[in-house]
Amino acid sequence: FLAQNVRPDKRSLHDCRSVLIETNCISTADASAVVKMGATTVTCGVKLEIATPRSPNVKQGFLEIDVILDALSTLKYHSLSSYEQQCVKNEGKALSRCLCDIVLSSDMFALESLCIESEKAVWIIYCDLLCVCNDGNLFDACLLSIVAALRTLRLPHTCYAEHDDLIYVDNTKSNNFYPLSLKYDLLPLTFGILDGKIIVDPTIDELPLLSDVIHVVLNNHGDVIHLHKSGQKNIDFKTLNVILEIAQKRSHELEQILMTLKK
Repeated sequence: FLAQNVRPDKRSLHDCRSVLIETNCISTADASAVVKMGATTVTCGVKLEIATPRSPNVKQGFLEIDVILDALSTLKYHSLSSYEQQCVKNEGKALSRCLCDIVLSSDMFALESLCIESEKAVWIIYCDLLCVCNDGNLFDACLLSIVAALRTLRLPHTCYAEHDDLIYVDNTKSNNFYPLSLKYDLLPLTFGILDGKIIVDPTIDELPLLSDVIHVVLNNHGDVIHLHKSGQKNIDFKTLNVILEIAQKRSHELEQILMTLKK
């Protein structure tokens, strides 16, 4: 398909799959989102909990991300041995750490905004992601689901009572909630290199063929928040510039999709 510039799913080498995002789809979560990229489908549920801050960051809350990647999420994994299935779960743990590091290091929101009472109480944001169907490029789908869910997150107003050293949460009325203050969105795009050619948004069938995989994350201003390459070969500046140009175009498309979501 390289010679004809048409992939098995009829896309050109630089075409992305269509993205569908739905928010507020899990009634038991404080915020939620479902992202569908082609067949790849990921749900993200957000839950809030109150915790004691850790010294010396007595005004900072916490963010925890957990990606559940099960063998049933893709046909590729159905016949795996118990050892191979454990490797799949470990892949989910590694993706969890990677996503959490990206969100925290991006300064997408200030952890201080999660402070309820200094040295007493802060919010923990738990983002639990479930891969419903893995047809490749989980990185983009997972990060988009986190961003979409956080855009809809509302924190309840709280009150600290000194006389009994307790935090009281007022969630009785809809106007007693306020949005999480986000500075910008994180807009990802994953690339692969196959025989020297750039493959955009690779599927699970294309991934084993790639010599290199590059993850790019931009913000709404076009700044590169994260760029990571894994694989066998170095890439030249010309290839990198092409990748960044495609990522910039994709970021505008994703930004428009996110702007249409109900908050």
